[in-house]
Amino acid sequence: MQAAVSVFRDRTNLLACIPQWEELAAHAIEANPLYEHWMLLPALERLAPGEGFRCVLAWVEDASGARKLGALLPLHAPGWYKGLPIPVLRSFRHGGWSLCTPLVRAGCARPCLQALLDWFSDEGEASLLELSHFPRDGALYREMARLLHEREQMALATDRIMCARLRRQPDAGAFPPPTMAGPILHRTMEPGEDAQPWIRAYVELGADERGVLLPALADAHRRGRLLMSGIDYGGRPIARSAAIVAGAAAFALPTACDAGYAQCAPQAMAEAQLARHFLRQPALRTLDSLSGAESGLLYRLWGGARLFQSLLIGDGSWGDVAVAVTSAHDDVALWTTP
Repeated sequence: MQAAVSVFRDRTNLLACIPQWEELAAHAIEANPLYEHWMLLPALERLAPGEGFRCVLAWVEDASGARKLGALLPLHAPGWYKGLPIPVLRSFRHGGWSLCTPLVRAGCARPCLQALLDWFSDEGEASLLELSHFPRDGALYREMARLLHEREQMALATDRIMCARLRRQPDAGAFPPPTMAGPILHRTMEPGEDAQPWIRAYVELGADERGVLLPALADAHRRGRLLMSGIDYGGRPIARSAAIVAGAAAFALPTACDAGYAQCAPQAMAEAQLARHFLRQPALRTLDSLSGAESGLLYRLWGGARLFQSLLIGDGSWGDVAVAVTSAHDDVALWTTP
């Protein structure tokens, strides 16, 4: 199986691909709701003209000869790499959220990733490709490792980020119930409840710096893929947590809190409440944080962690030099084996 690549540089062209995009997301080898159209397109509306966005799509044919979208990788061109006069393409990232796994169709990861790497080498737009924040234990990371090794392409594993993870265990019901204290109320958005007050409170508490979440979370709720929990004090919200569901996984967005109540630890209480909400969903197996900036408290609270890793890939003499210089500067071994 071979894959053909096309590149779109604005959201208008991507709008025409929404049906194929939805079908790809439903059959992706690894879920990434941040790269689904209802999350990505609102984010692109807020991009500045000079941010150099482009989306690389790989197309494959199934057994009947029908053309299907096999992979989708959003990229942007931030300019030079770390001050060096070497152009770089980097995975598009939603704020500080640590999940940039491309959407790749299950069953054709290898030809799609091969096509993406060939496009990077042939186009000559940049000497470096930085694929940000793959789950280190995921199938795509392993497949990319094998491909880079076979191609003998200069690469470096960079930017290790550990994020908290809650995994369903046989004794999942043992998670401690909330302790009620005076006017403090632990809340969960129930099925059928109006999501707008929840989303509005989350945004007003400071969760939506780029104005992306309001429409995206409303769409997630309409699709039945939004979990929300929070803490109220004296009848008003002081903390809200949110997670987006994708298959058997849920991905927690950063918790938003009223800084005036920081001494009461509303963030920890809201994240504990989100964990309880998650454990009441029998179809869900894992809850991953996407913030990459948790305290040790969240690791202890959720009981686990997941490693996200970025890959810096060089092409041509300048790209190879930049990878080697980065390796020497950061005292990291060049990646030569899968």
